[in-house]
Amino acid sequence: MTVNDHLDCFEPELVVIPCGSRKLDRRSPAGDLYVGSYHRACRRAAEALEPGRLLILSARYGLLDLDDVVEPYDTPHGAADSIRPTHSWSRRAGGVPFSGLPSWPSGAPGT
Repeated sequence: MTVNDHLDCFEPELVVIPCGSRKLDRRSPAGDLYVGSYHRACRRAAEALEPGRLLILSARYGLLDLDDVVEPYDTPHGAADSIRPTHSWSRRAGGVPFSGLPSWPSGAPGT
């Protein structure tokens, strides 16, 4: 028995991983832009799950496909100018609903 034997019954359609503060200094595909060790570890773990789709949650741009080309930025999650959750993210994620997630505070975008 191997560590991954239990994954046979788990086939995720979508996995979302966080961006990272360390980035390349030039416009790049999102899959190449983030170079920090935490982001890379999340990426390796996500890829091991072999999801149907893998997205990156960017503090500046929202949900990114790996091949979306974007400019580097210095915006942490939660900052005043960071992206805010909206129901339109569900469309970006291929219609995957956000059921089971905690409710956003009153007055948050998309509520």
